[in-house]
Amino acid sequence: MPRATVLVETDHEDEWQLAQNWIERWRYKMAVCPDEPKGCLCCVAFWDVDAPQEALDELPEHLLAVSEWSRG
Repeated sequence: MPRATVLVETDHEDEWQLAQNWIERWRYKMAVCPDEPKGCLCCVAFWDVDAPQEALDELPEHLLAVSEWSRG
């Protein structure tokens, strides 16, 4: 499974909700998925996941960030 970092700006309500719904929908099919997002949560939140490619394909590309985790 590919590693990815899903990053959202929490003040963008539609993207925040999309990411949370996506995590809940795919959580049990991921090899790695944290219970809670990381980040300050006042302006940014992110999840480092190890997810099926089909799950990642559902996300808008701008929500996938480059990180140590995703390059790992």
